[in-house]
Amino acid sequence: MRRSIRGGIDFSSYNSNNLPASTDSFPAPDCLTIPSSVISGHKTGVSAGERVFVGTIIADDPVFPVLSPVSGVVTAIEADGSITLSNDHKDDLSPECLPYDEETGKLASGITADEFISRIRRFAIPDRTYSSLADKLMRAKGKSYRLAVTAFDSQPYISLNRQLTCLFPEKVIGAAKLTMYALGIAEGSIVTANGDKELSERIAALTIGDDTVGVVGIHPIYPSDNDRLIYNLLIGKELGVSKSAETSGLLVISADIAIAIYDAFVSGTPYTHPFVFIGGPLAEESCIFSVPLYTKIGDLTDICSDGTDTVIENGIMNGNLRKKTDLTGPHTYSLTIIGEKKIPHTDCIGCGKCESVCPMYLIPTKLSGLKNRHPVTGFIEKLFFGGYTTHTSGICIGCGCCSYVCPSGINLRGLIAENAAENTKKEDKQGE
Repeated sequence: MRRSIRGGIDFSSYNSNNLPASTDSFPAPDCLTIPSSVISGHKTGVSAGERVFVGTIIADDPVFPVLSPVSGVVTAIEADGSITLSNDHKDDLSPECLPYDEETGKLASGITADEFISRIRRFAIPDRTYSSLADKLMRAKGKSYRLAVTAFDSQPYISLNRQLTCLFPEKVIGAAKLTMYALGIAEGSIVTANGDKELSERIAALTIGDDTVGVVGIHPIYPSDNDRLIYNLLIGKELGVSKSAETSGLLVISADIAIAIYDAFVSGTPYTHPFVFIGGPLAEESCIFSVPLYTKIGDLTDICSDGTDTVIENGIMNGNLRKKTDLTGPHTYSLTIIGEKKIPHTDCIGCGKCESVCPMYLIPTKLSGLKNRHPVTGFIEKLFFGGYTTHTSGICIGCGCCSYVCPSGINLRGLIAENAAENTKKEDKQGE
C-alpha cells in the first residue's frame, strides 16, 4: 500500500517578498581561526609559519578535508588543535585547484565516476544529508537512475536555492548534466515550486531541444525538501526505514551545491566561500552572501539587523540557535533572525495538531514519551489509514513540524530524538 505525503506546513507566503536580486562577497577578517572542533579527527597538514592558499588542505581525513578559505600564513597551531591563519587578502588560489580540463588535459565529458567523486572530495563539497557529497555520490554510483536538483526552498524566511537558480541557471543545468554523465544517470530534473512560472520558463528556455534535463514542479509544502519525501513525490514510492533515496534510484542535490560542483570543475573553485541566505521576520533586508568559512555569525547578521535578536542557523524548523561569536561552517546555508524565543510550556493538551502535520504518519506525542493524545486519534487512524500509521522513531526525519505547531510550545522534535537515542542505548546493552 503506497501512501501519499500528508501533513506539512505551507510557508510559501513567507518567501514571496523582499528577495535579494544578487549575491555579494563577504570579506574575510585579517585573522581567521579554524576551531578545534573542525580539526578534530583529521590529520593536520600544515605547520606554523607555512604559507597557505585558498583551497590548501589544512587537515585531511578519508571523507572530508578541511580547506583554507584565505591565502596567507599559518600563524599558530594551538594546543587544543585550532589553527589560526593570517589573511593577506590576496585570495591566491591553491596551485592544486585548477579547472578540470587544465589539470587533467581532457574534457569533463570523458570523466569517470571515480574521478568525479574524487574531485568532489578534494574540493570539500558538502551535502545536506551527509557531511560530504562524495560519500553520497559513492552510495549513488550504479544505483541512482534519476537526478533531482532542488531549486526551491520550503523553510520559512529562506529563498536560497530558488534565487541562486534564477541568478545562475546555466551553472545549475551544467552541473546536472555533468553529474548525470559521470554517474551514468539517464534522467534529470530541475525541481521548482508549483506556480513559479518565472523560474520554470527560464530553465525551459535553456534546455530547448535537450531531453536529458527537464523541469518538474512540486508543491513546496515543508518539509518537501527532504530527500525521502522528494523520492516519494517524484518516484511515487515510499522508502523503508533502512533505505536512502540515492541507493533506491534518486540522487537529490540542492541548487547551491550544484553550483559548487560546476565551479569546482569549470573554474577550479573549492568550497571555501559557500552561499548563505540571511533573512527572517526581524531582518531589515534579506541578503545572499558568498561567505568565507569560519566567519563570525554576528559579523553577518549585524548587517541585516541591530544585532540584538536571536539567530537560528539553517532554518527555524530544524535549525540550531547560534551566538554572535559562533562561526559558520561548510554546512551553514542560512541565518534566520527572529525575536526573543519564548519559554515553552511542558504540558501536552492533547489537541492532535502535531499528528495532523507529520508527513511520515507518526504520532509525535507517543514517540516523545508524552501520554496525552486527542481522544479520537486512534479512531481516525483506523478509519482513514487502516492502522498503517507507523510508531517507529527511526522513520522520523526531524523536520520539526510537530514542534512548530504545538500550542504548548513543547520541543517534540528534541524529545523524539532523545527517546530514540535512549532506545538505541538500551538495545546496545541488551546485545552485549
